[in-house]
Amino acid sequence: MLARRSFLIACFALLSALAGHCASAATLDEYAVKAAYLYKLGSYVRWPAKDPPKVMTLVIWGDYPNEETLKSFAAAKINGLPVQVVRIEKLEQAGIPQMLFVAGETEADRARLQAAVKKYRGQPVLILSDAPTSVEDGASVFLARVEETIKFELNVTAATNAGLSFDARLQKIAYKLHRPTTMVGMP
Repeated sequence: MLARRSFLIACFALLSALAGHCASAATLDEYAVKAAYLYKLGSYVRWPAKDPPKVMTLVIWGDYPNEETLKSFAAAKINGLPVQVVRIEKLEQAGIPQMLFVAGETEADRARLQAAVKKYRGQPVLILSDAPTSVEDGASVFLARVEETIKFELNVTAATNAGLSFDARLQKIAYKLHRPTTMVGMP
């Protein structure tokens, strides 16, 4: 009886450890998918033609647990340009990137997103976030967790205000598309 109880306790401990490992793997897989989206989405965005950059700079700000995944994409190109991934602790370190991903879903992360939107208002910076309030806070792209998958929402208004545009193909496959509403009969 004691041997059976010890065996059950050992099995439970093993299953608990495996469940914890799987939860960590799920988080890493989620961020691997988000990293792939960051690179792929950039290929379907049009930046203003004046002063084209020589390098596509992708800045990561906030809690992003899988930096190795981002580094693995460093050999990739966005719009034919080599990609430089930069991780920052403070917004002042960002310069004026082409893409800025504000990671995290806490109130502090939301404050970071709002600060980034304010700083880059009217500048050609694609701001992406995975916070649930991304669209209302002014991000151009929201990477949403929907059930067991990652999908993206596009905020056309925010992109247009930044001087950016989304390719029509990208708009067709977006999970949600946020456009400015026009009222009938209004000038």
